[in-house]
Amino acid sequence: MEKYNFVFVVLFIFVFTQCKEDPYREIKQEFKLYVNGNFDNPKDLESIISISEQEVLCVDTFLNMGYRMLKAYDDIRFFADSLDSAMMVEFEMIKKDPKLTYYIRNNHDNSHVESFITNLMGQTMLKLEKPELLIGDAIRAKVIDLFEDTTQIYNVFTTQTIKYRMKHGDSMRLDSVYYIIKNGGTPYISKEAIKMSALGGRIEEFNPLAKECVEVTKLNNTRIEMLEQAKQDLEFIRLMVK
Repeated sequence: MEKYNFVFVVLFIFVFTQCKEDPYREIKQEFKLYVNGNFDNPKDLESIISISEQEVLCVDTFLNMGYRMLKAYDDIRFFADSLDSAMMVEFEMIKKDPKLTYYIRNNHDNSHVESFITNLMGQTMLKLEKPELLIGDAIRAKVIDLFEDTTQIYNVFTTQTIKYRMKHGDSMRLDSVYYIIKNGGTPYISKEAIKMSALGGRIEEFNPLAKECVEVTKLNNTRIEMLEQAKQDLEFIRLMVK
């Protein structure tokens, strides 16, 4: 019986020891090889400060970002178009109100009248000058085409940042490198972080589309600001006319 108890205790200690094993052991070993091969004096390494949690860089990261941008664009465009429609209704009501029309035509020096005309005309000109941007259907089609193109093959990277302290003359310097695994292959250490272009496929098309989407969103935000200001000015004008 004592023999079995002894075996159980040994097994327990073994399992407990295994559970306590350093989860970053392989990363530290790879980093040691990197230090030996790349540092002028490997003994300058003082200590590893931290190893970050694993991050995954893949096309899905940018796909999700792209769809979030489209969602934001859709919401802002819908709000801008709703304000535009409401203001057009208000404008038709102004034309049917002789007293209000006369006041607006003959009081351009009034700050609210001036602001009302400037903002209303400004957003109208914006629509006339850049209709393709405000509508944004072409951009939407490009984004969806990019991310639903199943013919493309993209790389997948997992990365962890290793921060370390090393001797630099009479002082200490903090620095970092990246522990990288590409497509589940052999890990390696790099001084440079993974660039988006390394994903391959059509990923290079993402940045220009993102910029276009941001530009469209900014334009529609400008429309919203103009329309909301015009609405406020019209309320003040109506109070003055009464």
